[in-house]
Amino acid sequence: TTVTNVGTHVAATGTAPNPTATRSGVILANLSGDFRITTTNATATPLPVDLVYFEGKVIGHVVQLRWKTALELNNDYFVIERSGNAEVWEDLILINGAGTSNEAHYYQYDDERPIVGKSYYRLRQTDFDGQFEYSPIVVVNFTKSKEFIVSPNPTTGILTIHGYQLAPNQIRFYNSVGQILHVESSIHDFDTRINVSAFPEGVYILQVADGTALHSMRLVKR
Repeated sequence: TTVTNVGTHVAATGTAPNPTATRSGVILANLSGDFRITTTNATATPLPVDLVYFEGKVIGHVVQLRWKTALELNNDYFVIERSGNAEVWEDLILINGAGTSNEAHYYQYDDERPIVGKSYYRLRQTDFDGQFEYSPIVVVNFTKSKEFIVSPNPTTGILTIHGYQLAPNQIRFYNSVGQILHVESSIHDFDTRINVSAFPEGVYILQVADGTALHSMRLVKR
């Protein structure tokens, strides 16, 4: 690549919502390769991570999250955050960064208990000095769950229905002769918990209507 002229850009003075810059002696017409914008200000702080992409997609019954960095500067770690409404966020996992590196790095995490319906993901990138910044938000629509996971089973008291925020009228709890029993339920993060500690030992049937399907599971109370 032949560069016919090289010069400098000088930032405009004053304050403006969209500041401009003037240039002198710069011709880019013959420049077909990469170029960089830099600063001669020694006090300026470069961005800690050059994030090439951050994406999420549904694969089977998990949400796969992937991202790539082109370079990293004093990058301690990433935290993947998830939300059901883009307002209240929870930490899913901490993944170590590459520290300082000029090489490309690829990262991946599979959310094996995604929220049913629309959910939001973002990265919180933290430096060694504790400063942090957020990535753009990724929106994922998990329309169905192939697995209905309830634990522990057998149980002695509290059951957790993973990945579902359920109202009481969506839950049915039957004894061995088919009678519906009243159970107390509550939502914790993105799971639903039901308390069966008051029931005697035996076999029960838990039935849940999630709006698209009816799930049933045989449970053992000890």
